[in-house]
Amino acid sequence: MNSVADWPLMASQRRLLSVRSRTRPRAADDTPENSSSSAPGRSHWRNPLRDFASFMDPPLALIASDTINSCMIRTKTAAIPYLVLAAAVLSGWLWNMGDQVAGFSGSGVASVGGPFALTDQNGVARTDTDFRGRYMLIYFGYSFCPDVCPTTLGVMADAVERLGAKAARVAPVFITVDPERDKPDVLKQYLAVFSPRFTGLTGNLKDVVAVSRAYRVYFIKHPLPGGGYSIDHSSSIYLMGPDGKFVTSYDVTIGPDGLAADLKKRLQ
Repeated sequence: MNSVADWPLMASQRRLLSVRSRTRPRAADDTPENSSSSAPGRSHWRNPLRDFASFMDPPLALIASDTINSCMIRTKTAAIPYLVLAAAVLSGWLWNMGDQVAGFSGSGVASVGGPFALTDQNGVARTDTDFRGRYMLIYFGYSFCPDVCPTTLGVMADAVERLGAKAARVAPVFITVDPERDKPDVLKQYLAVFSPRFTGLTGNLKDVVAVSRAYRVYFIKHPLPGGGYSIDHSSSIYLMGPDGKFVTSYDVTIGPDGLAADLKKRLQ
């Protein structure tokens, strides 16, 4: 994946460094010395099958967790047969998830997006219908994200600025997957680093999960050894049409030039 440093964009570099300095977890939190264990000699051993289960949908994860608990795996060697089985299960699950994340049903018709009711960075209630008549450029992430989120938001901000007068027809939107920490005032401060054009959206966990599922976005919370947590999440930029329907999606590697060029074609 290209980094911001690969593009000749000093503004993006400054934004990334600014956000990174405020959001990256302290190195001390991640050191083994700060982690504790009640079992001497096993402080670095964790049941790897639990990581497989954590990525699955709730029904499948529940079954997998029950199986893992019943296995009573005590050593790394004993875990090998179960890891092989888990890998096979996970491969099939990821195959299915790949189709869902891409937003396509079996008929090949895109099924991404849907109605939402959230709160913006100014504390104002917003729904998807507020953006009708404009394209929405949507990204899901969180303000404590150390790298990919600020990089992606920088690409979006720079691309929209390059549209000139047509920029008014595109609404860049950032939807948090961390409503616990990303309150309206936090989003307001965070998004100000990138562009005043951004609309930041948050809400209660139920509403955030609902809109994430509608956009085929998956995220999972991971506790950090020194306290706090990080969030792993899928990372795509979604373009929704003026009618609210899905148009296409982009990867951050498209860069601001490529994204701006594609948007200009669609805005003609």
